[in-house]
Amino acid sequence: MHGTVPRPEQLTGGVLAGGQGRRLGGVDKGWLRLHGRPLIEHVVTSLAPKVCALSISANRNLAAYRRVGELSGLQRPVEVHPDAREGYPGPMAGLHTLMTRCRTRYLVVIPVDAVVLPPDLVERLTDALIVGSAGIAVATTSTGPHYTTCLLDCRRLEPPPPHGRVRDWMSGAGFVKASMPASAVLSVNTERELALLGLEMPGGDGGKA
Repeated sequence: MHGTVPRPEQLTGGVLAGGQGRRLGGVDKGWLRLHGRPLIEHVVTSLAPKVCALSISANRNLAAYRRVGELSGLQRPVEVHPDAREGYPGPMAGLHTLMTRCRTRYLVVIPVDAVVLPPDLVERLTDALIVGSAGIAVATTSTGPHYTTCLLDCRRLEPPPPHGRVRDWMSGAGFVKASMPASAVLSVNTERELALLGLEMPGGDGGKA
């Protein structure tokens, strides 16, 4: 069913990069380095061919995030939006921000620490959304649903409240699961995972600022 994938002009790519990184000592995960480049660059360059606009939800290092489009060689700006409420209110606040700023029908959301994205991620999410006739498709691996890797039909959904748990909101709205390959790595939370994946701590671009 890959022919049903929305055209790029119908899709916005949103990156959740506003977390505290508490389990990694407060590091800003977007600036963890993989193969010499920050994770945020890997994520936006993966999304860019599939979407017409890119937005980042971030709460620190805002000037650095605003340079991501240029640093990644993209021929378009990348919008950066902090949460309306201070204090790192969580991923629901980021989803709220991305949805309220989205100007296309569909919003594909990726956490900034999604180290290994399937090349057909958008196709898998879209297929599940259409087959399930749902407003939300959630990427699902052998460990279960990864709620912050998802496709949202903004025509069918109201933006979530900027608080609470993503899982609870999606369960209430109704979602379908989109199966991901075993190779997908959609989050990184421990130093052991950093080492296994070959990630390095940030240099001068980001970090704990």
